[in-house]
Amino acid sequence: MSAPVLRPYQIRAVAETLAARDRGVKRLLLVAPTGAGKTEIASALFAANLPAPGLFLVHRLELVEQAAARFTNHGIRAGIIQGDTPVTPDAPVQVASVQSLVRRVRPPAEIVITDEAHHAVAGTFADVIEAYPEAFHVGVTATPYRLDGRGLGTLFEEIVVAAYPHELVELGYLVKPRIYTAPPPDLSGIRKVAGDYAQGQLSERMTSLVGNVVETWKKLGQGRKTVAFAVDIAHSRALAERFLEAGIPAEHFDGGDDRSSRRAVLDRFRSGETTVLSNCSLISEGFDLPEIGVVQMARPTASRALYKQQIGRAMRPAEGKADCILLDNAGNFGRFGDPLDVEEYSLTDEVRVPQPLAVKTCKACFAVIPAAAPTCPYCGFAPPVQVTKVTESEDELVEASSLVRRYQAMGSDERVDLLRKLLADAESFGYRPGWAAYRYKSKFGHWPEPETTARAEAGTALPIEALARWMVTAAERGYKPGWAAWRFKTVYGRWPRASEKALAERAA
Repeated sequence: MSAPVLRPYQIRAVAETLAARDRGVKRLLLVAPTGAGKTEIASALFAANLPAPGLFLVHRLELVEQAAARFTNHGIRAGIIQGDTPVTPDAPVQVASVQSLVRRVRPPAEIVITDEAHHAVAGTFADVIEAYPEAFHVGVTATPYRLDGRGLGTLFEEIVVAAYPHELVELGYLVKPRIYTAPPPDLSGIRKVAGDYAQGQLSERMTSLVGNVVETWKKLGQGRKTVAFAVDIAHSRALAERFLEAGIPAEHFDGGDDRSSRRAVLDRFRSGETTVLSNCSLISEGFDLPEIGVVQMARPTASRALYKQQIGRAMRPAEGKADCILLDNAGNFGRFGDPLDVEEYSLTDEVRVPQPLAVKTCKACFAVIPAAAPTCPYCGFAPPVQVTKVTESEDELVEASSLVRRYQAMGSDERVDLLRKLLADAESFGYRPGWAAYRYKSKFGHWPEPETTARAEAGTALPIEALARWMVTAAERGYKPGWAAWRFKTVYGRWPRASEKALAERAA
């Protein structure tokens, strides 16, 4: 086999990485989104370092053989350090899982490339990396931040970005996701552990979504090969059982099974014998099967990294695959936005999205579409056009649509509630300061009054009255029971207390 022909952005990434090494950088973080060709870039880096030995680290046993096979295909002879696999100490590159290397004599290496490097802050990973103090370290990841959103500056000195996801879509190396989302479920009272929701508490809350997940897939999944992400093993098994009851070939994929059983499950999924593969997080990283057409999120996450890793499983192109589908039953899109938004990375701070895409949700099929789209590109739904009446006076022409009149008729408390929601939206999606005020002006025809701004920013609106109004709206429009509580959290930044719910129910 010969070395791979690199794409232009891969050539640039390799050149910038080697230039950093020549400047004396010892630990570099290379950002390479799903589909960017991490093993091709790694092969080029190892080749540039030959005959000096190299080490490729992965965080899960299933990925060792996959990585070694790819290096071999790229002309790099690779040995495997894992279980009973015969060792080949003379191979110039060794591929190992961190778990295996902890218990073995560590091979020599002058360049160490760590896959899924956002895991490298974990104790075992960090210990192995520290065992090679003189080596040049390259951490490769699609999500250069920890589960809690912070940077990886404790381990790495510089960042090189190979490409951004939207660039790979434009170049045809990824497919664009079609996103269907729902309001986030009520997660009040669920604590966070290591940057994400506590699994036990989350599982109890999310089991009620199982039926809805299956119905959503039947309506929107188009029968495509699907990976479904559950909270824990019990939740994943329940999902698989419900899919089977609905006549949809499905299996649960469990890390607790032996290797041969896990391989058999994946082989059935690859062959098409299984349509839906339900799991917790085993397939969120590293698993490459371009034929996956749907990712279904049946679990909320507080981790931007996990959100983007899971979506990435379906974004690889395949023959006849024009796009992929994200079925977001857990409201994660509302927390993290479009996966194609350009992020600003930092080794120390949380990731920023300076210019998020303006979007809205189709009221007919619930697809996420551009805010300016007059009709839904997926189902063709066109919302009724607001009738605008133009009146004339001697001084000037005044446009007075029914929608503007409705806003202008709002009382002071309602105006504060609305501005409070706009401020919460601006903070949630990372919009620039002033966005909320601009949106307020577009509705009322003038900038927010100083008193309205002060009350909205201080949160002094009347929460119980607002919750009562939303309860009435939910009942009138047939929304789900948790809609009013979700609106409350959007406006006030927290879930309503039990006492507030009780008072609001009386007022409603």
